[in-house]
Amino acid sequence: MKRVLDHVYATGTAGELRDPDSNLRFFKDPSKIVRTLFGEHASGLIVPRFMGVYQRDKIVPDSDDPEEVRDAKEEQELLVSTREENLQNANILFSRTIGTLDLLNPDLIFLAYNPQIWAPSTARESLDDKVRRIAIGSVTQLPDFPFKDSSLISQIYDVAEKMKSLSERSVATEEYMESLVQELGKQLDMYGATREEYAHLIHFKSAKSQMRTEFCLMPEEVPDRLRAR
Repeated sequence: MKRVLDHVYATGTAGELRDPDSNLRFFKDPSKIVRTLFGEHASGLIVPRFMGVYQRDKIVPDSDDPEEVRDAKEEQELLVSTREENLQNANILFSRTIGTLDLLNPDLIFLAYNPQIWAPSTARESLDDKVRRIAIGSVTQLPDFPFKDSSLISQIYDVAEKMKSLSERSVATEEYMESLVQELGKQLDMYGATREEYAHLIHFKSAKSQMRTEFCLMPEEVPDRLRAR
């Protein structure tokens, strides 16, 4: 089985898109939303409308084998059951490291605007993203979300475990770890980040000074449950 990223799209005001409790209608194909946004005109509009991109994790079996299907279902249930604690731990981490909380929909990663009417600053101000984990872009230049690499975070943790087990420091391993963290940062800048993904990135960056001696996976107050399974 494998963990994949599933992306869905919705349209609404920034307030509707960022609210975790909004009753949004999601689409798998963003093209209809893009046509709707381009059908709007500045005259008569009071509140800007945008397209939100939401990311969800899915565990899928590698085959139709009943045992694999069952194992994937159990892993998905575990993912769901631990999610609320993960989200709370993420905000504990944000509070300690950047001095604020993330109150937006934890799955929202990208806000797209109609460039014929609105500017990026309008989208940013409307969203009020205090953590600044949401990417902003034009609906005419959307990233190709299926190409977002879902394995980077797990790769970083795997290398961290290897570093902890080494009797001597390996410059090559340390440099590889740093390159992975940099790649994760670039990717999240392009595609945006869920609350959990951004917590991983903040943690990796704050732990960077310890990477050359001891890689501390999480602050003492935060159990190691943000790690991707």
